[in-house]
Amino acid sequence: MLQLASGDRTAETKRRERELIANYGSLLGPYAGVVKRTGLRFSRGFLVDAHESRHLPSVPENALLERLHLDMRRLPLDRELSSLEEIAGFDGDIALLLARAPRLRAVSYPHIREPDEHARWVGRASHSVERISLSTWGDDSTHGCFDVHNRSPLAQDVHQLHLRVSWPRAR
Repeated sequence: MLQLASGDRTAETKRRERELIANYGSLLGPYAGVVKRTGLRFSRGFLVDAHESRHLPSVPENALLERLHLDMRRLPLDRELSSLEEIAGFDGDIALLLARAPRLRAVSYPHIREPDEHARWVGRASHSVERISLSTWGDDSTHGCFDVHNRSPLAQDVHQLHLRVSWPRAR
């Protein structure tokens, strides 16, 4: 795995990484029963990119995560997330997340709540992020949430704002 960190990304080193993960689940430490075995990325022997399949544990190793793909679950925010740069599928208070993850630059929401609740989540954001992706069902609250988000400190310096609205099929 140190070979991968040094830039040696040959087919053989990638194959060896997959083999180690498959045969030695202990490499995942406290994440062994929590993350999917695909899409993992390690740096210098530590897990830095993962796709969650169950709730993450509240462990000091969370500070090493750089990218995290949640499955619309809440993230334990009682530990530092000082290396976190990108989070997808986040469902929670963005202001609390930013307090723990000062390097966060990209956030993806799986859905949007009512505008008032969303305003509480983003209104106290401590800084902006560069990329924001919002996904929601098409309803009357979509525009309100988008407006709240645009006026928040979170979106002041955004380089990319993506809004995806879906409507359920007519019955």
